[in-house]
Amino acid sequence: MNKFLTLLKRDMSDNKGALIITPLVIAAFILSIAILGMMFGKFNYGDGGFNFDARNSGEAHAQMNEDGKSFQMHKDANGVLVMDDGHGNVRPVFSMLDAEEKQEATQIFVIASAFGAAIPLWVAGISILFVLASSLFDERKEKSIMFWKSLPVSDLLTVGTKMVSIVGGGIGFAVLVSMVLHFALISVTYLGLTIYGVNVFDFGAVYGAYFALWGIALVGLLVWFLWTLPVHGWFLLSSAYAPKAPFLAAILPIVILPVLGKIFFRGNSDIFLIPLQHLIGEPVFAAIGNSAKGVEDPETIAELAQTVVPAILSTLSQPQLWVGLVVAAAMIYAASEVRRRHAL
Repeated sequence: MNKFLTLLKRDMSDNKGALIITPLVIAAFILSIAILGMMFGKFNYGDGGFNFDARNSGEAHAQMNEDGKSFQMHKDANGVLVMDDGHGNVRPVFSMLDAEEKQEATQIFVIASAFGAAIPLWVAGISILFVLASSLFDERKEKSIMFWKSLPVSDLLTVGTKMVSIVGGGIGFAVLVSMVLHFALISVTYLGLTIYGVNVFDFGAVYGAYFALWGIALVGLLVWFLWTLPVHGWFLLSSAYAPKAPFLAAILPIVILPVLGKIFFRGNSDIFLIPLQHLIGEPVFAAIGNSAKGVEDPETIAELAQTVVPAILSTLSQPQLWVGLVVAAAMIYAASEVRRRHAL
């Protein structure tokens, strides 16, 4: 266990630029843009006959056409956004929204903000491929493999630790960064809308939807990790044997195989898509998409999770997954053997 932890710390330290610093920098940039937007920008919304504009100064104006009549909206003396029909009839704007409409707006708000928060995670998914492809290759290039071989650590443990630290550690840290960023984006936006006087969201409902959404995401990521393991093992193996350009040596066969399948096996080329499917974790995304379509008008993300999560977990019963895990284990073992022979 001590050897494993030592190797884990070494790998995380060697790759902290790609696995740690990059997600943090991206998250800081996105959050800064959001904060600056709230401080110096404005909030706009337009939907057919309804157009709304709110500025950081606290001013808010809107125009709405309803049943052929035109209404103007503005803040009253108490800072409440009201609707004025020009004939002395004034009423609060957001009292027009019923509970169901507010709930729907809350779910959309949380999901929409998640797209920006997920950017560090998407970048990490790409970064780990480059890091895996260079991990064992750099040892050979820098001639440091002899030093690491002199330590009382097996090649299999060294290679396995790289898989855990780079893929598990890299994705795990990126998930934490994205979760914190999402929470911050929601909080900043919630505060900004409150300052503008246009906040229609319930505090508890917003953060309840946040935790429900990340509950789905965490389950999906765990299963996604299993589906992508064979390809990650292939990148590690390529790093062990490629004489140069290990990333290209790993990615080109995955990309070229579907093309060759289309050219030479037009009627039956699905088998050539398997590596690419494992690369992106396609079965997980397909399960999410198909199950979400089957839910008619879900009122909350938590309600959606009752269908989506079982669909994600059902992919664990597919034989392709378990064959892939066996292939992944073989790839990791092969990478350790190639590393061992390089040092002989």
